[in-house]
Amino acid sequence: MEALLFPGIDYRHVVLTVPEQLRHCFEEYPRLLSEMVKAGVETVIAVMSRAAGGQLRIGVVAVIQTAGRASNYNPHLHLMVTSGGLDERGTWHEIKRVSFDYLHREWQRQLFSMLEEQCRSAGLRHLLESLKQEYQRGLVAYWEPKPVRTGKGLARYLIKYVVSPPVAVSRIIAYDGQEVEYCWQDHKSHQQEKVRVTAVEFIRVLVQHMLPKGFQRVRYLGLHAVCVRQKIKEQVRRAIGAVMQEAFYFAEAVMSKLGWRAKIKGKFGRDPLQCEQCGAEMVLWKVWVPKHGVVYYLPDDAPQWSEARIPSKMDGTVQLCFGF
Repeated sequence: MEALLFPGIDYRHVVLTVPEQLRHCFEEYPRLLSEMVKAGVETVIAVMSRAAGGQLRIGVVAVIQTAGRASNYNPHLHLMVTSGGLDERGTWHEIKRVSFDYLHREWQRQLFSMLEEQCRSAGLRHLLESLKQEYQRGLVAYWEPKPVRTGKGLARYLIKYVVSPPVAVSRIIAYDGQEVEYCWQDHKSHQQEKVRVTAVEFIRVLVQHMLPKGFQRVRYLGLHAVCVRQKIKEQVRRAIGAVMQEAFYFAEAVMSKLGWRAKIKGKFGRDPLQCEQCGAEMVLWKVWVPKHGVVYYLPDDAPQWSEARIPSKMDGTVQLCFGF
C-alpha cells in the first residue's frame, strides 16, 4: 500500500459508519459493500470540492472493515484521502479545512440514496425515512483534522484491518473445549469487556466476516486507480512542485526581507546555515508559520546530501525555528 502512495503528498484519515439498523442489509447482501465504497468516495469528493470551490480529482485508498470492537458485524469504511486534488486545469489545490456538518449530511445522503436504488424495498424506504428523522444532522463520520505526511504511517495502521482476524488470539482468555471467553476494549467506557460464548457461536462470530471469494477489501480509486495512477503521477508531481515552489519563493522573500542570516552572523559571529559538523551549507528543509502551519518542506524524493559527508557522531536532527 505504501509503495502506491504519491511522494510529497499528505493524506487524511476518514471513517464513515453505518447505522446499526441498516447493518443487516450488508450482511445479507455483501455486494452492497462495493456500492458503499462508491458512496463513500463520492462523499469525500463532494466535501473536498465544496471546500475548494470547484470540482476536484482526488486520490482515495478505501479499506472495508466489517468487524466492530466487539467483533460484531459493523460494516464501515476507512479511507486514506489525499489532502488536496487537481482541478480541471491540472492545478493542485491543498485543502486545509472542510465542513464537518456537510460531511455528516452528505454521507447520509449518499448512503441512503445508494440503498434506495439498490434495494427498492418499501420496508427499507420506510426505515430510511425514520432514520432521517433520527439522524437530522447526518450520520456519524470522522475526518482527521491533522494530515499525515506522505501517509506511510497511516497506511501501516490501516493495513492491520486487512490482515488481523475479527478476534485476535491475544484477546482469547480461555477455552475449555465447550466455551470460549474473549475480551475487547469498549471505546465509550474505555473499559475492557468480556464475553463467554459456545464454541459454535464463536465460530459464527468469525465466519460472519468472511467475504465472497475474490472480494477486494482494499480499493484504489480516483487518482489512485491502477489505470489512472501511472498516467497522472507525473502531472501530480508537477502540480505539487509548482505549489512547493511558490511556497519556497514566499519563504525566501520573507527571510530576505528580515535579513535573518546576516543579522545572526553579525550578532553571534557564525553562519546559521553552515553545518557545524562538515562546514557545508545546509538546505532549507521546512518553513513553519504559526498562523499557517508548514508552508514549505523539502519533498521526500528531492535530491539529498551525500551521506559520506555526515559525521557518524551526528545522531539526531538539527532544527532551526523562526517564528515570523
